Amino acid sequence: MNEDDARQLTDLTAQLLMVVGRIKQYTPRAMDGASHPGTEFAILDTIYLHDCLTVPDIAARRGVSRQSVQLIVNRLIGAGFIRQQMNPDHKLSKSLRLTAAGVDHRQNIHNVIRNRYQEMDADLRVGDLEATSRVLAVIARTWSR
Repeated sequence: MNEDDARQLTDLTAQLLMVVGRIKQYTPRAMDGASHPGTEFAILDTIYLHDCLTVPDIAARRGVSRQSVQLIVNRLIGAGFIRQQMNPDHKLSKSLRLTAAGVDHRQNIHNVIRNRYQEMDADLRVGDLEATSRVLAVIARTWSR
């Protein structure tokens, strides 16, 4: 990669980190020490999109520690959003599935996010979202090593 592209990706990464902070500020945090709604959505969405994952699978896909995923999964199980089942491929890592309530909860969060975007006049041009998706994939691959 050339120097100019690397510099621009560095700047985009800094902007991306700022965006994540702003998103976290927008969503209310529970006072009882519960997990952040964005973190819950990330776990629920990963299970929803990839179906029947284990805690280690989710941690690897999201690039976070297994322990942090397990903490959130335990809370989501307690809330009735996830259920565990035996995993024929691995005796210690149970498979995870969303319950009907989990699917509804994920969809409700998804709708809040989508509605926020629909309220905006973003002035997007044809190809902007596809190009952004490709650039985010490069950033994700870079930090997955």
